[in-house]
Amino acid sequence: MDVTYIANVARCGISAVGMLANLLILFIVARYPTMRTIHNLYVGNLAVADCCFCVFVIAQAAVSIRYRHLQGMLEDMVEQHCRQDLMNSTNFTTVTLTRFSPDLPMPVNCTEIRLDEESLLLLGEVKVEFDSAQSVSDRSCDVGRVIAVFLAASSIFHLIAIACERYQAVTKPFTHRFNTTLKGAAKTCAKIWLGAFGTATLDTLQRNIISRDWTFSYKSLYECVYLKPDDPDPTSGYPYRALQLIIFVISYVVPACILIPVYAMIFFKLRRRRRRFKIGRTASRFAARRSSSKHHAIPMLFAVTVFFLVCWLPFHVTAFSIHSYVGEENIAVVYVATALAVLNSVINPFLYAFIGRNFRKHIAGLFCRKKILSSASEMSMRMSSISVSRHSGVSNVTMTTTT
Repeated sequence: MDVTYIANVARCGISAVGMLANLLILFIVARYPTMRTIHNLYVGNLAVADCCFCVFVIAQAAVSIRYRHLQGMLEDMVEQHCRQDLMNSTNFTTVTLTRFSPDLPMPVNCTEIRLDEESLLLLGEVKVEFDSAQSVSDRSCDVGRVIAVFLAASSIFHLIAIACERYQAVTKPFTHRFNTTLKGAAKTCAKIWLGAFGTATLDTLQRNIISRDWTFSYKSLYECVYLKPDDPDPTSGYPYRALQLIIFVISYVVPACILIPVYAMIFFKLRRRRRRFKIGRTASRFAARRSSSKHHAIPMLFAVTVFFLVCWLPFHVTAFSIHSYVGEENIAVVYVATALAVLNSVINPFLYAFIGRNFRKHIAGLFCRKKILSSASEMSMRMSSISVSRHSGVSNVTMTTTT
C-alpha cells in the first residue's frame, strides 16, 4: 500500500482525536464558571490554536488523499491502454503521453497510446479532475505552510505565556493575585496571536521573495510545509536554509531557552516552600494543602513542555536535512516527523485531563452526570418516603392521644 496514503489516513485519525479533545477542553472552560481563571484563559487559547491546527491537518490530508487517488487512477488507466493493441482498429486517436501529462510517471517503453472515442472521453474527464486536484493540492500545501506556521507559533507562544504566568503565581503570589486580571491576560493573548501572525507573515514574505513567486503555487516547497532544498552551488547563499534557521530559532530555540529555566525556578521555589512547611506540620498543614492545591497544574505544565520539545525536534531536524530525503524511498521519515509535530497538539488536552485535577474532576462530572442525576433522584425519593412515613407516624400518635 502507498506510504503517502497510510500517512494521510493516520494523520486524519490522530488529528480527529485531537480536535475532539481540544473542543472538550474549550467546553469545560466555557461551561463551568470556576474554570474561567487567568491560567485557564491561556489554556483555552492554547486549545483553540491546537484545535485549529488539527482541523487544518485533517483538511490538508483529505486534499492529499483525493489527489493521490486520482493520480493512481490516471496511472492505471494509462498503463492499461499501453498494453492494448488497437492497430487493427479503424477508429482510434493517438495520444502522446509527454504532452498529455508531463509530470505523470509513465510506463516503460510507452510514449504514446491509441484510444477509441469512449476511452478518450473517459481519460480526458479523469485528467481534468486530476489537474484540478493537483492545483488544489499545490495551493493548499503552500497556503498550508502559512497556516501551519501561524498556528504552531501561537501554540508555542501560549506555552511561554502559561509558564510565565505560573512563575509569577509561585514566586510573587500576592502581586499576581491583586495585579493580574482577566482583562490583562486577554490583552496578552491578543498580542500572542498578533505575534504568531507576524511570524507567519515573515516566513511567507521571505520564501516568496526567494522563489520570486507570489501565486502560492508550491514553487518554494518540497513536501507540503517543508521548504525545498537549496541549490548546491555555494554562491546561492542557501536562502531556504537561512529561512529555516530563523523559524527554528523563533519557534524552538527561544521557547526552549525560556521554558526550561522558568520551570526549573518554579521547581526549586516549590521545593524550598515545602521544606518550610515541614518545620511546623500542625500549624502549617492547612497552608501546605492550600499551596499544593493552588499549584497542582505545575506537573501538567512540565509534561506539556517536555512533549513540545520532543515532538517538534524531529520536524526541525528533517527540515534542515530535507535534501537527504529527496526520493520516495526516504519519504517515510518526513511523514513520521510531521506526525510527531501533529501529536503535540493532540496530546495537550489529554495532559490537562489526566494530570490537571480541576479538568479531571469536571470531565468525570461531565461524563458521569447521568449517573449522578439518577442517584440524586433516587435519594430524593427515599427522603420523601421517609418524610411521608414520619408524617404518618406522627398522625397516628396524635389520634391515639386524642382517643
